[in-house]
Amino acid sequence: MELLKKFAQIGILGAALAIVIYGLTFSGVRLWANFVVSSPGGIIRAAHIADFDRTLLFAAGNVYMQRRKDCPQAIVFYKKLLRFYPNDWSAKNNLAICYAVMGQSDAAKTGWQEILDQWPYHDESKKNLAEINKKRRR
Repeated sequence: MELLKKFAQIGILGAALAIVIYGLTFSGVRLWANFVVSSPGGIIRAAHIADFDRTLLFAAGNVYMQRRKDCPQAIVFYKKLLRFYPNDWSAKNNLAICYAVMGQSDAAKTGWQEILDQWPYHDESKKNLAEINKKRRR
């Protein structure tokens, strides 16, 4: 944990060190992102992450969405990731979830429909789309 604190203090260089030390594994990057985002004063901004760093963008978006309940900031990360990886269904799904949480059901529906157009058997998108359609009918 002390090592993670040192990484957090040195910002993006810390991200690079965490990636190298944890062997480019998603769990290592997620651990680092969790620590920085949840520590007092620790914050990651999308501008601090290289455009092509898919794993760190996704992990940071997830941390903001799940731990901080900060969907607007998570959306920044997911959108940045999708600019460079437009077919990343996980990021599209999480982006749609954020829109749904924020009450933007049309944007959420569009996101889930885009996923289903490319991956018709994506069960989570089917379930989420059905649920939001059900809520709209009420």
